[in-house]
Amino acid sequence: MPKLRIRTLAEDEAGAFVNEVDRRLCVSRLLARQRPAEGEQLLLLTPRDLEMRGCESLFGYADRRRAVAVVSTFRLSADGEQRLAARMMNVIEHERGHLDGLKHCRSAGCIMNVARSAEDVDGRGLERCTRCRQPKPAWPARAAAIAICALAIAAAQGAVSFVKVKSPPFSWRADAGAATVLYRKQPMLVLATEPEAKSAAAALNALYAQITPPPIEATAAGRHAVLTAGGVKLAELDSRSSGGGDPLAYARDWAARAGGLMRAKGEEAEGCPSCHIRRLDEVLATAKMRRQRRW
Repeated sequence: MPKLRIRTLAEDEAGAFVNEVDRRLCVSRLLARQRPAEGEQLLLLTPRDLEMRGCESLFGYADRRRAVAVVSTFRLSADGEQRLAARMMNVIEHERGHLDGLKHCRSAGCIMNVARSAEDVDGRGLERCTRCRQPKPAWPARAAAIAICALAIAAAQGAVSFVKVKSPPFSWRADAGAATVLYRKQPMLVLATEPEAKSAAAALNALYAQITPPPIEATAAGRHAVLTAGGVKLAELDSRSSGGGDPLAYARDWAARAGGLMRAKGEEAEGCPSCHIRRLDEVLATAKMRRQRRW
């Protein structure tokens, strides 16, 4: 599989391809000038709106023949950085699918499903459906690349709210009649279906990557309980999740424990809480200095 290289499009470089009428970035002209290295795929990131003949609006576009794609955050605006990061990860993975030769898919939840609005992006999973799945994607490695590009976008927009995560700590596995979310390969949360576990793991990884993540909250939803953070749904729990007990009581206890893990970026034995809780002001100041030096 070709190596994916991700870079943020510099403003002066983008300016050469801007439509003077509406100041949108002309995709066809931009991609025609790109020359990825042999055996490499190139994905460009930009905050500018994209313009292409025949398309009313675009989140991204991929030219498989040239092995180059572009993703814009312009139409992905969201309440909260976590939702924006999740949407950006989703669109990047979608365009990577096109670079790999995949077409749009009608399967609900498939990453290759068409998204006509930001809300449609929220409804897609991060994985390819069985029909679209070729050799299994090297998701951990690609997730790390996506995390790096999320940092680049955040820095370009003047934010210091993300930390670099070497590898996503949350994953999932299928179990008999359910699915389990894992933290460092250890069971953490039981959910009803595989798509729910996949979505929860992705949302938790995005939350974990924030220096100052919003608190995790638990609310009742009929007989179930819903976990949210910053207005973004993480998971819905039922009696299976709570081992037969009250889902809401279990969700509140889980939210308290997981919230501490998110803030500390690890358990006490991992040596992270010292920095991310007791020395948070120093971490924020250091992140700000690094951003200023780079940009």
